[in-house]
Amino acid sequence: LDQYENAIDAFEYCIAIDEYNSMGHLGKGNSLVELKRYDEAIAFYKQALENDITDAEVYCNIAECYERLNNLNSAKYHYLKAIKLDKQLPDAFYGLGVIYKKQGRYRESEKNFLKAIDLDGFECLFHIELGELYLLMDKKDLCFQHYDKALEIDQTTSEIALDYAQAMVHFDETEHAVTLLKERLEKGDADHRFLYRISSYLFHLGTYEPAYHFLHQALEENPKAF
Repeated sequence: LDQYENAIDAFEYCIAIDEYNSMGHLGKGNSLVELKRYDEAIAFYKQALENDITDAEVYCNIAECYERLNNLNSAKYHYLKAIKLDKQLPDAFYGLGVIYKKQGRYRESEKNFLKAIDLDGFECLFHIELGELYLLMDKKDLCFQHYDKALEIDQTTSEIALDYAQAMVHFDETEHAVTLLKERLEKGDADHRFLYRISSYLFHLGTYEPAYHFLHQALEENPKAF
């Protein structure tokens, strides 16, 4: 029900009855994460671990909190702890890949993203992050390969197509970017951002008449987004 404050009250009652109630500590930690109270969430996750919980996913949760607090070293430490406990946990390898990417250690990042995909090849986010990494590494074919896979897995999220189109522009494939976004419109994706983006790309290509056409359409759809 997204009533996280009420959930916290209920979990606190569980903990008051039994201070070693691991599910109470985990539940309160999860609710605090939803409220972006990451420091507090970490404390309750660690309390759950002290109560004989050795679940790798709890270490993963702690790592994610540290990542959101931009404490990358602590995040990395806890992702590695999670992997030590469960070498088949794709989220831990993915999280480690994100940390390495933020640190500019692209080879290590690539290795961990590929491991996450090896364990779960149908998680769209893994392919998006790897596609973005290959964009940073200037590897066009691999970048496009993983954005293609992300679109294959998730055909409804507009941001994937928008990011893919921008990657195409980066690699001087602006015409293909226009084609991609036009195809999304033809398939019924009514996101006004496609119209603005197509207009921008067409202006870049010097085809002004169709660029103005899409710009006028975009302004009709959502003038505040201009």
